[in-house]
Formats: sequence, C-alpha cells, structure tokens
Amino acid sequence: MVELKSTSVRFIDRERRMIDLIRNKVIMSYPLNAVPDDLYQALADLADTAPIKEDKLGMLQARIDKAVMSSLDLENPFPINASIKRIRLTLTDEAIEDKIDDLEGQFLALQGRSFENTTDERVELYRGLHLDDSKLDLFRLGALEMYGSASYANIMKDPRVSLCLSWPLPNEATQRGLQINCIAEIVPPGDPFYKYMRLLLALFGVRYLDTGKTEYPCAYKLWVSEIKDKSLADTEGFVF
Repeated sequence: MVELKSTSVRFIDRERRMIDLIRNKVIMSYPLNAVPDDLYQALADLADTAPIKEDKLGMLQARIDKAVMSSLDLENPFPINASIKRIRLTLTDEAIEDKIDDLEGQFLALQGRSFENTTDERVELYRGLHLDDSKLDLFRLGALEMYGSASYANIMKDPRVSLCLSWPLPNEATQRGLQINCIAEIVPPGDPFYKYMRLLLALFGVRYLDTGKTEYPCAYKLWVSEIKDKSLADTEGFVF
C-alpha cells in the first residue's frame, strides 16, 4: 500500500451542509448533499428487487451497487483513474458502533454452511439494516478499497472523486444514470465503519477476491457533494 502525505477531511458540518478539507494548511470547503432519493431507495431495497424474488442469488447480478469511481493524479500523463467499487448505504457512526458486535456475531453464525443454504438469513440481515431511516446516514455512501494502489494513492493526495452508476427503471425502457461527486474520507482497518463495510461486502460474496492481503487497505466514507443527472434520455423521447 502506498504511503503518501494525505489531504484530510477536517470537518463535516451537517447544519451548514458543508465539508471542509485541509491541504498544505489551506482549508477548502465543498457543499454537502443527501444521497438522491431514488438511489437511496434502490440501495435500501437491494434485497427485494425482482430478480431476487425469482432467484435469491439474483442479488449478485444487481448492478445498482456497482459504481465506476474516478480519481485524479495530475502527475500521470492520463490523469484519471477509473475503478469499479461496490457502494452501499451506511448506518450512522453511532448506529454502527452500537450494532457492529452483534452484526459480526450474526455473520459468524452463517459460516460453515453454503451460501445457498444461508441466503434467506443473509437477505433478512441486509433488510434489517435498512428498516429504520433514522439510523441511516443520508449524506454518504460507503465502499471498500480492495488493493490500495491507484485509487488509494490518488485519494490520499486529492479526495475528490466521481461515482458514475446506472440502473434500469421499473417498467420502463430507460436507464437512470447519475454522476455523484464525492469527498472520500479514508477509514483504516479496525475502525467500526471499516468492519461494517467489510461485513456488507462479505454478506453477498460467493467468491472471495484473493488480494494477497489479510485485510483490505481501508474503507471509504463517500460524502455526497454534487449530483448530476446522466440518464440516457432526451427531449426527443429517445429510448433503448
């Protein structure tokens, strides 16, 4: 994992809807916004999408939670690095601290049995995390860093990232597309938030990714700053 002098998140002001960063003793402020309602609902309902009702393993085929994360390295001839990240809604830090030990215990109880034989329990565990909106943090998404290479190095220097994602709209022949510009806050292993994101990734992982490490390098709190509609539609009514 690359060790670099970082730009850090200095302060999250929910009342003023601002995020402050500090870089080389300079404070920079960015707006803070909520996760878009339709994305929030789609991620919360991930375990209840139509493919799962037909085949519970269909959750693995869902694409709403797969986002392309773009980060920046101005020293590179091609400065934009793109990587796939699995994004999730997150509980608040307080709720995570209260629940993480119990959640890890519930997940541990699933081990030793096949994924197929524990699918119902995994789905119920996921559903239970999203029943109480007051326990969810509306201003951020979460993701795990797998390798600690390009994305991690870029975010250490500049935490501004863009998430691009799309998903089909129910009963329509169009895709909902979003670009979400975020401030990525790095969370190290051992932190309750990191443990929570690791559990969410493993909850529906049939095949485990061999990264050659015993721990993932970090998790990201992806604070939502700017939202752009990238849906494939125009005033002429084009659909595909």
